[in-house]
Amino acid sequence: MQHLKCAAFELPFLDGEPYAGTDAADTGEALRYLAEHGVLHQSNGRFHWSADAYPANHVSLRSIGWDNFVIIDKAAGKTLAELDWRAAHTMLHEQAIYQHDAEQYQVEELDYENHKAYVRRVEPDYFTTAMINRKVSIIEVTAARPLGIEVTAARPLGIELTAAAPMGRALGTWGEVSVVEKVVGYKKIKFYTHENTGYGEVRLPDMQMHTTSFWLTVPEAICLELGMPRAAAVDALRGVGVALETVATLLLMCDPRDIGQTLEPGMGAGGTGAGAALDDPTLFLFDNVPGGVGLAERIWHAAPELLASARQLLLGCACKAGCPLCVGAAPVADALGASRKRAAIRLIELVLHAS
Repeated sequence: MQHLKCAAFELPFLDGEPYAGTDAADTGEALRYLAEHGVLHQSNGRFHWSADAYPANHVSLRSIGWDNFVIIDKAAGKTLAELDWRAAHTMLHEQAIYQHDAEQYQVEELDYENHKAYVRRVEPDYFTTAMINRKVSIIEVTAARPLGIEVTAARPLGIELTAAAPMGRALGTWGEVSVVEKVVGYKKIKFYTHENTGYGEVRLPDMQMHTTSFWLTVPEAICLELGMPRAAAVDALRGVGVALETVATLLLMCDPRDIGQTLEPGMGAGGTGAGAALDDPTLFLFDNVPGGVGLAERIWHAAPELLASARQLLLGCACKAGCPLCVGAAPVADALGASRKRAAIRLIELVLHAS
């Protein structure tokens, strides 16, 4: 809506004209809504800008939101900066270390209602990082398909498919989801050594976002074929998620923070849609932007190739049991001697029916 107002400010809209990826009907509905509220004026089949405000003032170049928090230095009594609403939960909670112009400030008070954070300059030997709990609920399934891949000479991926097994044992789905995030605490991480020196609690309201997502549902039968406890199979899928996020970022040429990731060991009564079982573990890769911007759709279309690329990433990594560059930080091995990296590679092979 904010971008639509900017477009109308530059040039009048014709009645029945679509805007960007929005069809003519939805564009017309939005234009009539703005006309009813005095922002636009409808005359002779055109919508003209009629408001006094400059609409670009409400469009941030740093974030999709415009409801910012103001950061105030208590000692100097001046404003340091502004931070968007979503980032404020993780960076401006009380006792957080906020870094600005190579200096550290501790947040002494967060006035959530008035969107103000009061900070004071300090010289700590640590920084803070927020701990977030995330819950994804499926709103609507747009498309779903079994995942599989055909290997040709023109596209060698190092995978040989078994001829006897049918394609697509795992389910790839794309649709709309609701993401609820809550900052439940923070960790104090020491400079240079990255030692964990303590924890703290955070009490802030939930953040809810409707967006689009790709999700990979792995049947329980595949988890059993890994020959390890279910918890280890779910951990392997978590490692697959880290690798998938890495290769998807390269494919989409976007910032890693544009893609959100979470793992649901079992969706419970809500299910994952498209006939998936309730207890099948599910990996979500979603647009980390309200409403979505099309990243999840592109991931869904390229999911088999991305899984094969994730496998190549894991095989090419020099680590033995897994590292933050491939499957994320994880214990070296469990009691059975399996590692997250080895299990993640095998899981991808089972999903794509590789030998």
